[in-house]
Amino acid sequence: MTYRKKVCRIYLAVPMDGIPTSAVRRNEQYFRIALSKLPVRVTSTMSAAERSVLNEDLDLATKANRIVEHDLHLLRRADLVLLDLSKPGHTYVGCICEMVYAHLMKIPIVAYVGDTDNGSRIWLVYHCKAICKTTAELKLEVAQLLHLM
Repeated sequence: MTYRKKVCRIYLAVPMDGIPTSAVRRNEQYFRIALSKLPVRVTSTMSAAERSVLNEDLDLATKANRIVEHDLHLLRRADLVLLDLSKPGHTYVGCICEMVYAHLMKIPIVAYVGDTDNGSRIWLVYHCKAICKTTAELKLEVAQLLHLM
């Protein structure tokens, strides 16, 4: 009898407000590559469904409702949340909301802050199981939190 390794789901929260879709996609790919050696599936918040809602002729409240409900559905299914907070000077409204929801759902959270000073933020330290400055550190923390090593 053979056993398949469990593939863990990672919900990736990346900065999007005011950022072109192509740049968001590159950022998501960066994290997929960084974690590619682990048995994980990185779930993007900028899915095809979300992109289609952005292009529909809907009022802002309806768009917001559809996007947030969709993202919360993905978040509930996650084994871990990865926050990208590495863009200097960015206001991370969506990412921080996702962090709080994940914390309330008892989903472990890892923040990637890169070269910024975001890692010393009190609320971030409180909510996150790990705060990483490098992708090597990120990979190690994710593997340990998901019991993959």
